[in-house]
Amino acid sequence: MIHADFCWDENNKKHLFEEHLERKLTIEEIESVFKDNKRLEYFDCIGKYVNDEYICLGKSNRNRLLFIAFERKENKTRPFSCRPATKSKLIAIYETNSKNN
Repeated sequence: MIHADFCWDENNKKHLFEEHLERKLTIEEIESVFKDNKRLEYFDCIGKYVNDEYICLGKSNRNRLLFIAFERKENKTRPFSCRPATKSKLIAIYETNSKNN
């Protein structure tokens, strides 16, 4: 999937940058994950937040492994959740995907 344009609205900025200050995220860091040639992307068939929810897992420009939930909206990528990927999160991703394949 190509991620040339991003959608940053009041809601996703508030959630990502104001409600989770402890994660120390920036727009630039989140967008950099989508440029990681080794990133993993997949459709989240469970999709807790939106109908067409996708997951991206990759390294940022700050060398952090980030887990990003996003949607495609009007041909733009709209990240709405992002956190450092922990071992427990990676195991949960693997187990969820194993059950659905």
